[in-house]
Amino acid sequence: MLEHLSKSTLQQLIDSDAIEQIEAVLGSLRNVPFDHVEFHKRKNLANIVRVFRGDGLLKDQKALQLILSELGPSDIRGICNTLKITEIPPSIEQFAQKISRRHSKNPELKKSFGLSYLAAEPPDKPPTHLQIVGPAPYPFRQLKPYQMSILLRTLQELSPSLSRCVLQMPTGTGKTRTAMELISFVLNDSSPDDVVVWLAHSAELCQQALQCFAEVWSHVGMHPVEIHQILGDSSGLPFDRPNRHFSVMGFQKAYSLLKRDSHPFAMYRDRVRLIVVDEAHRVIAPTYRAATEGLAGDRARILGLTATPGRSTSNEEENKALAEFFFNKLLELESPNRQPLFSYLRHEGLLASAVRTPLETGRSYELSREQLASLEEEGDLPVGFLKMVGADDARNALIIDRVYEKSKKSSRIILFSCSVDQSKFIASCLNFIGVPTAHVDGKSSAENRAAVIEDFRQGRIHVLCNYGVLTTGFDVPKIDTVVITRPTASLILYSQMIGRGLRGPKLGGTETCDIVDVIDNILGMPREQRAFRYFEQYWG
Repeated sequence: MLEHLSKSTLQQLIDSDAIEQIEAVLGSLRNVPFDHVEFHKRKNLANIVRVFRGDGLLKDQKALQLILSELGPSDIRGICNTLKITEIPPSIEQFAQKISRRHSKNPELKKSFGLSYLAAEPPDKPPTHLQIVGPAPYPFRQLKPYQMSILLRTLQELSPSLSRCVLQMPTGTGKTRTAMELISFVLNDSSPDDVVVWLAHSAELCQQALQCFAEVWSHVGMHPVEIHQILGDSSGLPFDRPNRHFSVMGFQKAYSLLKRDSHPFAMYRDRVRLIVVDEAHRVIAPTYRAATEGLAGDRARILGLTATPGRSTSNEEENKALAEFFFNKLLELESPNRQPLFSYLRHEGLLASAVRTPLETGRSYELSREQLASLEEEGDLPVGFLKMVGADDARNALIIDRVYEKSKKSSRIILFSCSVDQSKFIASCLNFIGVPTAHVDGKSSAENRAAVIEDFRQGRIHVLCNYGVLTTGFDVPKIDTVVITRPTASLILYSQMIGRGLRGPKLGGTETCDIVDVIDNILGMPREQRAFRYFEQYWG
């Protein structure tokens, strides 16, 4: 339906500067011929609208008024039939308001607007609780020897009440799966009303944990266990429900409930036997720490999960505080035959060999005094600086050229952008030159993200551009290229980004993964690449 609109209307739905910028960059590509006439055809402008506006297009009343005012009677009747509206609203304004308020998530409406990859059914609202009882509907995957070894060591470390430790396993080696076996062991050995709590910072990580626990418990569980999800609009802790619980909580939700009423926490924490903190480096943030300690009673052990043992490459005080929170107990993965760990993991097909292919841009940027202070305080480059870098046309042309060449050989490429605008920009350019590409960011709806990721998993999308959402809680094993366009001083963030492509063939991944680091000359930032040096052992 967007193709039915005039060029001027399509251009109004996109920022005019963005259109000029896309056209200029496409015209400067070295490896792809560019046709200016073809670019301005309605079908191509409509595709840019889809990338830049996403599923937010159907929530924007002004945009809808612009679209509806230009559609013919047959298109209007088609929309009414799709939405089962018997009478056409008397004005364009009222029709746009009705769509944006009541029908913006309608999958059939999204299809009629050509938003095909956004047309997933809205996810079902998660139940308050559910009970897992066997038999399991799928075969059980036994732990690998290296996972079983560290599981037993961790159980021994956590045997005393109030003990704490961090379990460090490199990205792609099965931290969550190993932790679920440990949780199952604890619940099988528990009293009838004991509770295990899983804390994570994002809904995606929480959902991943729920799915993994359900799979493991259905095979090894010896008792019925209630699963509780304390996320989003959850009303509170299930402190008044008996039986064993596995409760998955978002940090922010847990903290808001604690601030609202601490009484349920006092009741619940007496039953808590184990707290597992996913992405353990986050726990020393004041609100996260308060939520964790608010759930820790007199018997609670606390286990942190991480791929990297520190919080920062530059802030030793934060690293010290993190270590002290976990009583300076760090359990690291070991190979069973004293072979170097990463060599063993690659040899066994558990970890992909990372092949680093830097893209030297030759571009120079200078950090201001304020930006340097922010870097020192926050441990990473400020958002404003990243937006400036992401808006550099010459740099973006080099990135698009490289991704275009990679797409000829790679089936799944994930790209981490400097900003939302850069992610949309690169996705629009790649789509035009024939590379099926999608974009997601923090404002994308849950159903949009789920649909895009599924299309990526199935190979209908070859490149997935994102900003700030796919570093964790994202499970697509066969990623063979990771493109990192955003410069970072954060060891944790760099670990998370490259980790998306490091799962080996025995875990459903690939033998090798190309890591395309976009390298700039950032004046004022230490030239030494501490994050890269730290991860030298990943490079195959």
